[in-house]
Amino acid sequence: MTKVAIRLFRQYVSLPILLLLAVELVVLASGLWLGVILVLDGPSQMTGTAPLWFRSALYAATTALSFLAVGLYSVRSRTGAVGTLVRVIAGGAAGVLA
Repeated sequence: MTKVAIRLFRQYVSLPILLLLAVELVVLASGLWLGVILVLDGPSQMTGTAPLWFRSALYAATTALSFLAVGLYSVRSRTGAVGTLVRVIAGGAAGVLA
């Protein structure tokens, strides 16, 4: 099996990791949109000055960055299921708090 990697900012990045990142960004941003639609009956009832697309993009980016910070986007991860679960919880909590 050949490894597929592309060069990004002078570093080789695995293509499956980039695809995972893209899917997670879409899921996180869509989750925020869905929450606003279900709870607030649409973005028209939101308070604040920032538009919803900006808030959802910022939430998705900070959560994905916190997942990167705890080491979830590593190809050579040796943690088991419990270690991965702890990292997901820590990364998700950091993303929500940021």
